[in-house]
Amino acid sequence: MKPQATFTLEYPDLNYAEDLFSYGKLPIFCEFIDAEPMIDISQARDFIQGLIDQNRRQEKDYYLVVSNRKCVGTMGLIYNRPASHKSALIGYGISPFAWGTNAFEQALGDLVSIARSKGLIRLEAITRNDNKSSVNALLKNGFETEGILKSYYTAEDEDGIFRVDAHISSMILT
Repeated sequence: MKPQATFTLEYPDLNYAEDLFSYGKLPIFCEFIDAEPMIDISQARDFIQGLIDQNRRQEKDYYLVVSNRKCVGTMGLIYNRPASHKSALIGYGISPFAWGTNAFEQALGDLVSIARSKGLIRLEAITRNDNKSSVNALLKNGFETEGILKSYYTAEDEDGIFRVDAHISSMILT
């Protein structure tokens, strides 16, 4: 049996821009996130710099998911409520090159530890309801369904623009 790779969370670093661009340009990666495929590596650099800046301003605690010195995703805490609420929204994107591995599980475990160390009590995740892989990964890793947000996202395909429901789930850190 092939051993599983080890995935860790690392602070955003511009040296990983090429890795991020390698999957950020793939339409399959962008299908369920609010982003168009990247067309130039400068977009990957700008994205990473944005994470660095938002972390510095304490708007987020965002990390790169790294294995064998390669970035295979991003994951972090987004502070969209007053600090007194002791909650955060999680955001994430895992490269299709790491799908089928335990990258999400390892990174989420590390992120939950970080959230606990910061005194957070509640984590929330909102994902497109039709992204069953993401919904199932959250539920498998301790999140519980809270409900469906009707017509939450705008999406587009060859037939035009349409609305998509969102799945909201949470994890209570006790």
